[in-house]
Amino acid sequence: MGRVRADRRRDFDNAGSLGTWTAAFWPYFNQDKRDAFAENILTLLHKDAYTQNYVGWSFLSILPELAEQTHTTDQMIRALRSAVENEAKLVIDGLENLPKEWVAKIKREKS
Repeated sequence: MGRVRADRRRDFDNAGSLGTWTAAFWPYFNQDKRDAFAENILTLLHKDAYTQNYVGWSFLSILPELAEQTHTTDQMIRALRSAVENEAKLVIDGLENLPKEWVAKIKREKS
């Protein structure tokens, strides 16, 4: 998986390219691989802002469905709250694309 600096222009490079493919093809993984993918995302969301921004840029749009299929919704919300508290800009900017109930929980529990 990769890292993204929110203050730099986002050109395609090979850094994180495996993650880019994973974002597209994860629905075809067997359940064990989906669970491992969700755990990996959760781990990344508890790292530094660069790594959290990578998740925000590459995976934020798929997190609700991934969380539902892997029964990790509460964990994803807590991990996203961690990224918001860490001021991961691409996660914060992408919150509007998450389900409203997720955003409410992230913001409510943040304050």
